[in-house]
Formats: sequence, C-alpha cells, structure tokens
Amino acid sequence: MLKTEDERSSIDTGLRMSEQAAVRVTRELRDLDKLILTLPSMLVHSKVATLKRQAEAMKRLSSVLMLTILLDRPFSEVLDASDELARSVRPFVQLASKSRLSLSAQLATRLLSDLGNQLRADLATALCSESANLMRDPG
Repeated sequence: MLKTEDERSSIDTGLRMSEQAAVRVTRELRDLDKLILTLPSMLVHSKVATLKRQAEAMKRLSSVLMLTILLDRPFSEVLDASDELARSVRPFVQLASKSRLSLSAQLATRLLSDLGNQLRADLATALCSESANLMRDPG
C-alpha cells in the first residue's frame, strides 16, 4: 500500500530547523553552491575531464539539496540530499589531491571539502537539537 505525501510528512514528525540554524545552513549552502559553480572554470586542463564531470554532478546535487531545503521538505529528505552531496564531494577531493591542479584549484578543493563537512554537521546538529526539543516538549 502506497502512502500519500501527507501521511509521509506526518510520520516524519514535522521537524523544522530553528531560524538560527536555517540561516547558518543557508549561508553555508550558498557558499558551497558558488564554489561548486566556479570549480569547472578552474579545471582548465584536458587531463582533468573526470574532475569536470564530477563537478557537474556536484552542481546537480547541490541544486537538489537547495530545493529540498527551500521546499521545506522533511528532515529525512534534507539529510538524504546532503549525504548524496557529501558522497560526491569525497571522490572529487581525493582525485583532485592526486591531480596537478593550480594553487587556486587546490585551495578551492580544500575549501569545498571543509564547507561540505560543515554543512553536513550543521544539518545533523539541527536535526538532533530539534528532535531533542520535541522529546522535551511534545505538545
């Protein structure tokens, strides 16, 4: 039996981020998205075609995460989208560390990794704090 969208939303306990957490996550996501958008222009050598493909995939996943947050989807969907983005960042960073990139591309790659980790941690923290608040004050 398939569940309707309303039933799934009610099952997910309706967790929402606090305003402060939402601002922090939005700022980090915006910075991460800008960085992902500029990465392909930093990868100018033909030997980094794989990196360019991975950067394009990260663009799509970043957009999915942004839309998931903007459409106020349940936290489980937001975390799934952030996990997908994090899984795409890791191989990019590993391959980039083995490639001969310019200094600016190396620094951007490090920043990408740090921003991705921080965003994921902030989303997880927001989820934990909101679920703890619900447990303390269920109604």
